[in-house]
Amino acid sequence: MSASDVVRLRVVRMKADYCSAIWLNASRSPWILVQLLAPPLINAGIMYVGASEDGGDAQIAATAGIFVISLLAMIVLLVPCYWWGARSSWKAPGALQPVDYEFDARGMRVRSDVGSGEVTWAVFNGAIENSKLILLKQRPGLLHIITKRDVTPECLQQLRSLVRSHVVGPARLSA
Repeated sequence: MSASDVVRLRVVRMKADYCSAIWLNASRSPWILVQLLAPPLINAGIMYVGASEDGGDAQIAATAGIFVISLLAMIVLLVPCYWWGARSSWKAPGALQPVDYEFDARGMRVRSDVGSGEVTWAVFNGAIENSKLILLKQRPGLLHIITKRDVTPECLQQLRSLVRSHVVGPARLSA
């Protein structure tokens, strides 16, 4: 393996990066729809069945109103949950300190002030990219956040190529 086959990155995350990462991960999951829509649909169904049968249009309007109110309530309840998740992540020791990543055909090595580790590509089950970051997913709740502002375009292309060729799960990356 030559030195050109190795991608080395130094990433410094900010609090906003954790918020972006958690939202990006949640928004790409089908479970967000279940979390948002199941309770309002149940409430609307109970309202519709429990209302008198002679209500007609009024019954449908009331049911739709309950659905909308329940949906807004779920959004109001879920947003703080995601924010608290991001907050607990950025408050972890070393979370806002520089992290050195090294990627090659075998896997990934990570080094920071609080520890180091090495994993093979087999443990990754997906990757997601947006305009600000790349998420490498190992398992639910364990994400590696690569901020793009700290990385040259050439390194990003090399990293995307490695991820596409080695990550088993879906890799939703830019071209």
